[in-house]
Amino acid sequence: MEGVGALTIRGDAAHHMIHVLRLGPGSLVELRDGLGHGWRSRILQVSKSAVSVEILEEIPLRVESPLRLTLGMAFARSDRMDLVVRQGTELGVARLAFFPAARSQYRLGAEEARRRLDRWAKISREALCQCQRALLPELAVYESLEAFWDAFGVSSGASEERLKVLALEGRLGRSLADVRGEYPECSEMVAATGPEGGWGEAEAKRFEEEGFLPIHLGPRIMRFETAAVAVLVCAQLLWGDLG
Repeated sequence: MEGVGALTIRGDAAHHMIHVLRLGPGSLVELRDGLGHGWRSRILQVSKSAVSVEILEEIPLRVESPLRLTLGMAFARSDRMDLVVRQGTELGVARLAFFPAARSQYRLGAEEARRRLDRWAKISREALCQCQRALLPELAVYESLEAFWDAFGVSSGASEERLKVLALEGRLGRSLADVRGEYPECSEMVAATGPEGGWGEAEAKRFEEEGFLPIHLGPRIMRFETAAVAVLVCAQLLWGDLG
């Protein structure tokens, strides 16, 4: 098949192709830009730090969830947040929003937030290649819970199509399955999960005032990363593409 273009790949992607996958000239690969496009390609040449490829054809990508899912995460230990970024990307999250809560163990200054965003973007790109998604999640750090509420609370133009839920431990009232009974159709969801110490009472009350429905994740106390993944899996099962 005659190619339709060529390009040279450098950086982390080239390193992975050369030293991890050990690909060489003639190998067929799929390229994705994280913006919804993918191409079937053939490697032409490999050097120490670059890979030249021939673009053979664009391929359709139909792997994104019909549910536009935002996960809001309070700051927690960096290794746990890294894990949620990777798993969230694999589970089809559309946006990851980070913010400090009262019981968060640390805050991020502007420079540290930039470094963390760079790291999370790298983790997300690697996860996208592994799980063969089409779109990279959006990443945003909010300097405070107030800023997060401004972006996603009652003043953010909320509509019936966007559900907002708050994961709370210690309450066995409404589950996500109960929410689906009330709202069988949902195209967009914002789910907020707390820090390792849980939400404070004032924070939980304010979330409810901002239109977030409190939900439980069962009778057991979950770790930070387990709770985040549980919310994503349940939401994708009930409204997304895991069902």
